[in-house]
Amino acid sequence: MIRREALSKAENRSSKRALPCYQQRSSRIGIPNQYAVAVPFGESVMKIVPVIKSRDLERSVRFYTEVLDFERKWPGEEDHEKVNGVAHLSRDGAELLLSRHTGDGVFGSVNRVFVDDVDERYATFRARGLDTMQRPESPIHTAPVDQTWGIREFAVTDPDGNGLCFCTPIR
Repeated sequence: MIRREALSKAENRSSKRALPCYQQRSSRIGIPNQYAVAVPFGESVMKIVPVIKSRDLERSVRFYTEVLDFERKWPGEEDHEKVNGVAHLSRDGAELLLSRHTGDGVFGSVNRVFVDDVDERYATFRARGLDTMQRPESPIHTAPVDQTWGIREFAVTDPDGNGLCFCTPIR
C-alpha cells in the first residue's frame, strides 16, 4: 500500500513539472539551452561523437562541408573555432568534431558512417569534387563495393589522411 502511494505521488510530481528536465540539467552544468539536447524527464541520453584530427582546421571544415555535406553545428562561431581549435559539424543527426589539439584523435583513424543509400552519397560527393584516385589500390576508395559480410561501402580519405567509410546493409 505504501509503495503504490509513493509511486502515485512520484507520477503526479513528474507530470506537473513545467520546465523539461534537460533545461534544468543543462543550465546546472553551464550549457546554454540553445545547445541542450531535448531529453524527456527521467530519461538519459548517451551519444558518441568522434574526434577527427586536423592539421589545418579551415581546410578540413571546407572538405567536410563542401564535399561531404556536413554543416557547422553552430554557424557564426567560426572565430571561436579558430581560437579553440575545434569545429563541431553535423549532418542528419550525426555529429563529429574536427580538432587540432595534440591529445585529440590520431591521424589516419577510420570512422564508419551508416547511411540509407551509399550510391546516392557517393554520386553526390563525386559531384562535389571528391577525389577517388587518392588510393587507387583500394577498391572501396574508387567506388561503392558489395562486401561478403553483407555491407555495401565506399571509403573517403580527408586531407589529413583520416578515413570515413560510408556503409549500408545489403538488402
